[in-house]
Amino acid sequence: MASIVENISGDKALQLGGEEFVRPLSCGNDWNKIRIGMRLAINGTSNLPAGAQRLAVGLCSGNQFTYQSSSCVSWAGISWGINGGGAWTYDGVNNWYGLYAGGSVSYVTAKVGATVTDTSTGNNSTRYISGTARSAPSIIMTELVRTSASSYTVRGLIADGGDIAQQPRFYDLVRSMEDEVVTGGYADTFVNILGTALASGLGSSLDTLSIYWNKLTPTIEINDICILRFY
Repeated sequence: MASIVENISGDKALQLGGEEFVRPLSCGNDWNKIRIGMRLAINGTSNLPAGAQRLAVGLCSGNQFTYQSSSCVSWAGISWGINGGGAWTYDGVNNWYGLYAGGSVSYVTAKVGATVTDTSTGNNSTRYISGTARSAPSIIMTELVRTSASSYTVRGLIADGGDIAQQPRFYDLVRSMEDEVVTGGYADTFVNILGTALASGLGSSLDTLSIYWNKLTPTIEINDICILRFY
């Protein structure tokens, strides 16, 4: 079960370890382009081995048979740093994790029932997520565009080598979420756009936020979650 923690006085976070967090969207399935944004950090100080972790952020159909269920109705989103490539390497000087030098950082994921389809977006350069020892979590985003009744174009946004040096506040997350065109906008300071791919063979209703982290340790800590429907 997800826990609420407070590592920094007055700054609460949602902690996930080997579990999934789901919440129905206030707009339900009434969207054609939507973005999920979070400030989060990994609660660890050691390298994570290649292929052992999955951070999946996306949308599912209903809040009962979600990503973790072998009877999942439909799920589409981004899985961060899975399959081939290198470890998630911890930088003890800067207290952040470098994801996947030499492999894909993000995979567009579709899940129906027990079948998971991961499509690499082919971004073969390191991206970054904060560790909890830093004074600020980093920002990641998942964006979905409905292309038909059963398919969605999906992309991820995450800090590159310049972005991770920033110390994003809650305001910076909310302000960045507003930039539909990221390149050259406010969001460009905090996230870098990764490639897109199609998640297909899904149902026509994606109406629930889903965040899944498969490892019991280290946990992840999510300080803020923001969802924006563009249209």
